[in-house]
Amino acid sequence: QCYNAAKWNGKTWELMRVPFTGSCSAVMYPTIRAIYAFSENNIWFARGGSLVHYDGTNYYNDCSINSLLTGSINKLWGSSSSDLYAVGNNGLIAHYDGRSWSKQESGTNVDLNDIYGLDGSHVWAVGTEGDYSRSVILYYDGKSWNKLYEGSYYGFNSIWTERQTRIYITGDSGPYQLTVNDLVFHQLNTPARYVMYCVRGTGECDIFYTGQNSEITHFNGMTYHLYEDVQGMTEKNVWWQCIKVMNNSMIAGGSYYTGLYSAPVILRGYR
Repeated sequence: QCYNAAKWNGKTWELMRVPFTGSCSAVMYPTIRAIYAFSENNIWFARGGSLVHYDGTNYYNDCSINSLLTGSINKLWGSSSSDLYAVGNNGLIAHYDGRSWSKQESGTNVDLNDIYGLDGSHVWAVGTEGDYSRSVILYYDGKSWNKLYEGSYYGFNSIWTERQTRIYITGDSGPYQLTVNDLVFHQLNTPARYVMYCVRGTGECDIFYTGQNSEITHFNGMTYHLYEDVQGMTEKNVWWQCIKVMNNSMIAGGSYYTGLYSAPVILRGYR
């Protein structure tokens, strides 16, 4: 039996099968690359080449995005169920208005790894070329996408912000804070030693960074704290690839890195 998702029911994790049964998917239970939920009855799943929408009862394989794809879907973000974005390889940006998907011109062919916004008129996306020769930061103002930055900073993996004037970015060359008005990068002096895959927070005094070698770093507005050994996982070499932060809790997702094969890991943390 194949499982490709897990659901927390308040007490335990329940393994799930999210079926991709449309004509655009050759595998019924593929590996899921991205997930975005507006509510427990309104969840989108991406396998890279197609999407599934869950309405609380049924799963619907949405093949309408396939003709727009320029590469694999890497991440989803939305401000509402009628304002959902998908970003991916070769500069892919697609938008869902609650009825249909449409392609949006990104102005780049760089692989886009993450997207985050404040609302439908303030959205950012980041990515990097496969050979790390170029990285980009894109900004959507509600009308069109524009390049905030294109250059040789290595490996932009993730982006997050809590305001219009300042954004936080992680990548292979470290975490950065970018002042939008003057486009000045400030490299953050965190205690983390390895590649960071994701940044998320609730405000400028509550930011989490996750990455390779089991590292999770938290900023409280004044100092950084590196959680070097979360329940003995350092020796198992967990690569934390995503994180969700709520008021009093956080959930990180990743996998044990072995070089060839890996097993999924989910971490729940409380204040």
